[in-house]
Amino acid sequence: MRSVIPAVLLSLALLLPCLAQGTDRFERISPEQAGYSSEKLEKLREALHSSGSQSMVLLHDGKVFFEWGDIRKKILVHSIRKALLSSLYGIYVERGAIDLQQTLAQLDIDDAPQALNAQERSALLLDLLKSRSGVYHAAAAEAESMIGAMPKRGQFAAGAHYYYNNWDFNVAGHVFERASGMRIYDAFDKHIAQPFGFCR
Repeated sequence: MRSVIPAVLLSLALLLPCLAQGTDRFERISPEQAGYSSEKLEKLREALHSSGSQSMVLLHDGKVFFEWGDIRKKILVHSIRKALLSSLYGIYVERGAIDLQQTLAQLDIDDAPQALNAQERSALLLDLLKSRSGVYHAAAAEAESMIGAMPKRGQFAAGAHYYYNNWDFNVAGHVFERASGMRIYDAFDKHIAQPFGFCR
């Protein structure tokens, strides 16, 4: 599987700049008009600043009521790719093009140089999207802290334990591209960015 990982590892670096370009076409309203408190959003600004966040845009009914940071700066989105990929899965599951109950064995997924064992191959595609595959193999873009916290191989059965696992989402990306016939970037552009006006 590692040979596939570089092709599906997402940064989606253009997501926020596209959204930022699109925000110029959105109407601005006050937080109160959106049902939010300006006072509490000031606390959000402070929290964003102290947490090291880059930027944020909040919309209500297609109208911007909060902006913070340089929303036009290109940034890597890192693990938000998990939520973005899950959104794409939702579209294709609803269409009946992807079955989340298929196992890794049914999907003919394996790893190299260390092959998956029978327990690991019993994991469902749904388990991957929940970070509950029970597959604890090395994966691209893992921090030392993630490697140190990784359970031992075979410690948990598929579906039994949550572990923030890049292996799961790297493989889920590969499965999505194979099932959809599209690169993830192209699918995101077609199904999410264009309909929502991110890059117009």
